[in-house]
Amino acid sequence: MKKRMLAALLALFMVLGLFNAGVLAEPLMNAAEDAALEAGIYTIRSVKAPSIVWSVPDGVTADTELVLEEEDGSREQKFVVTPLGGGLYAITNYATGMSLDIPGQSTAKRTLIHQHRCNQTVAQQFRILRAEDGSLQILPAYTDLVFDVKDGLAEAGGRLQIYKANGTEAQYFIFEKAEPEAMAAGYYLLRSASSPAYVLTIGGTVTASRADVRLETYRSSAAQKFVVSESREGFLISPAASWLALDVRGGTMASGTAVQQYVYNDTIAQKWQFIANDDGTFSIISSKDTSYYLTMGQAGASSAVTIEKKLDGSGAARQKFRPELFDGGRTMPDGAFSLASYDNTGLVLDVAGGSYDNRANIQLYKSNDTNAQKFYCVYQGDGLYSLKNAKSGKVLDVSGGSTADRTNVQQYKPNGTPAQKWRFVSAGGGAYYLTSALNDASRLDIAHGQAVSKANIQLYHANSDSNAQLFVPIPVKVVPEKVRHKVAIDAGHQGILNTGTEPIGPGSTTMKRKVTTGTHGNWSGLDESVLNLQVALKLKAELIARGYDVYMIRESQNVNISNAERAQLATQAGAEILVRIHANSSTNASVRGAMAYQPSSANPFLSASVIAGSQRLTSLLLQGECAVTGLPNRGILTGDDMTGINWSTMPVSIIEMGFMSNREDDLYMASEAGQNAIVKGLANGIDAYFG
Repeated sequence: MKKRMLAALLALFMVLGLFNAGVLAEPLMNAAEDAALEAGIYTIRSVKAPSIVWSVPDGVTADTELVLEEEDGSREQKFVVTPLGGGLYAITNYATGMSLDIPGQSTAKRTLIHQHRCNQTVAQQFRILRAEDGSLQILPAYTDLVFDVKDGLAEAGGRLQIYKANGTEAQYFIFEKAEPEAMAAGYYLLRSASSPAYVLTIGGTVTASRADVRLETYRSSAAQKFVVSESREGFLISPAASWLALDVRGGTMASGTAVQQYVYNDTIAQKWQFIANDDGTFSIISSKDTSYYLTMGQAGASSAVTIEKKLDGSGAARQKFRPELFDGGRTMPDGAFSLASYDNTGLVLDVAGGSYDNRANIQLYKSNDTNAQKFYCVYQGDGLYSLKNAKSGKVLDVSGGSTADRTNVQQYKPNGTPAQKWRFVSAGGGAYYLTSALNDASRLDIAHGQAVSKANIQLYHANSDSNAQLFVPIPVKVVPEKVRHKVAIDAGHQGILNTGTEPIGPGSTTMKRKVTTGTHGNWSGLDESVLNLQVALKLKAELIARGYDVYMIRESQNVNISNAERAQLATQAGAEILVRIHANSSTNASVRGAMAYQPSSANPFLSASVIAGSQRLTSLLLQGECAVTGLPNRGILTGDDMTGINWSTMPVSIIEMGFMSNREDDLYMASEAGQNAIVKGLANGIDAYFG
């Protein structure tokens, strides 16, 4: 009765067109001979419940148990069958490329069937036998136990195990041919289809530009793993060990041309197409000339990888690869990219004004090849990326972590929150949606849908009404920015006299006047506070031109800032050094030249590192000024009674530019040429300090 009911059920499914005509109506529960399956992609159904198919749950790439699921047509529910000869077959999942495997080569009944990385052991080799009715039975190569639906539960959530043959429907399956599908972006091993122990490998120094691509035995090396990502004109294949791309050497399209890794340049010589074959393999062809195939050397041996015209016969296997997935969420390689508007690729994401500041705005702006328009794409796991600006080091950030429409997108220091993580979702043709980790329904968006220069970048709910949410990642080369150091400049004294007192250092009971107005030029007529400010402002401009960030303690005469407060302001600004600009005076008008002031090695208020840095800074500033100006070097005074030094938390120096009581020094310091020379010398000293 059971057989008749099953036969009727199968006949009904055949009439409905759910099975191939080659599957017979009445199963005989005795498999007898090799099924002689051809290499290909199959959906594998349970005879007991034909709508239930084998699957890898959620396409995970870990060592995991196979499950039974209702058919949905996904890649995870398709398997590649490869004849190995001698009546043996390998079975791999079409989505993950991982092999069906019996853990530990077990012979125990009820051992669950897993997927596992290919290792070519007998635990991953199977006999497939055909019953008279056309249904199939699968046996591990090393045992007479057979594949079996655990507990006979052929339903969603069921498991597959090995069990002694008992002739029940739970041990018979229907293999239905499936169509090949396009390659999916992800993080892969690219195995030789004919010699699976061999994989594409970066030879030599794995981070070196122009390193050859080779076929080598698998050894779980980063040099053997590649991110395959969609791009304009094809796929980009990026070695995981380097921010480089697979490249046809010299862009020369000729048989035998070597394939190498090379810096991203967005040329068509770095673009590839994956051609899906009927046997579940892929051929990889050059987008520059699609008649050239990525070709391995001798099968089953270490060899160079080149491009060749299509090979026939036994040579065809050298041009077929079997991708094995590590992470399907890794849809972009790590590396530097500009992010162009799909509607106008001449407009790219840009940090407004090239700013280094937190909360600096992100806008659309015409491409100008500056680092303010280049972002390092850095994988964070779980399919998410951070986008770090190549100039500022800050990352793309959703203001306030809000998911409200029109929330501004800015740059901000990295903090690892979801507001700084993005998922690249392919829209085809090399275009992507950037979905926020805050909410899968929120995307990076061009305000008002207008791809125009200076258009604001915002977060907005996902929509397909316009192309305002489509961006094209374009590989770029980053010329490293000079490291930007931050210098605080204190123009000594001020226009306002403050006769109040303050401790000369933290915790000190010794008090000193907060600030004075300084000396006066006997020939120039300048107040020292005015001269100091003139030179300080020129030094600011010079340092900015040299690539420094500058914090000015004061930029006008009309301030009232004590010496202790000046040091504290420099600390609050995050400066690395504090340069205090002063001029000198003497009762002897013949005394001239530059000198400086530094803390002693026994200064009770400063740490050893601040003292050492201050002494080095002072020496370099004084040498720098005297070398450019020709002013006499009167040496360095050492002492611990200077409030502005003692309250500093960073290396600090007082530079006494010259003597306002000396006619030659006074007029020189007051002149444009003299000030420019002093500034150049001091800037040279600062360069030497940070050099």
